[in-house]
Formats: sequence, structure tokens, C-alpha cells
Amino acid sequence: MNADAMPLSPKQIDAIRHSTRRVTIYTGAIRSGKTIASLLRFLIYVADAPRGGQLVVVGRTRDSVARHCRRKR
Repeated sequence: MNADAMPLSPKQIDAIRHSTRRVTIYTGAIRSGKTIASLLRFLIYVADAPRGGQLVVVGRTRDSVARHCRRKR
């Protein structure tokens, strides 16, 4: 599947654009795109993060964090 097949929704773009606080909490229905929006925002932050700082990933369970952050092979 190419990137053009699944563009970001206007709500996802809005969430990414306005998530500039230290903590952002995404709420909404299951499969509403919260995970993709939050991961993209996190990657944007990591790409421009200050050197030597700590980055924290939080999820409901350790398994859910691992599922969302590990590279699929």
C-alpha cells in the first residue's frame, strides 16, 4: 500500500498541528486514527528533540507500547 492510499484526515492533521504541549492526551473512538496521529507527532518531536534529554512513551500496557513502537519485520 502506498502513502497516497491512506491520507491523514483533517482531524488527524489538526491534532498533530495543535499538539504542542508537554503532554497531549488523545481521546476518541476506536480506530479513529489516534495512534497514527500520536506516533507521527512523536516522530516529529524526536527528529527535533534536544540532545541528551529523555524521551518517554506511555501506553495502557507494556505490550501495547511495544506493538506501536517496534518495527514490524
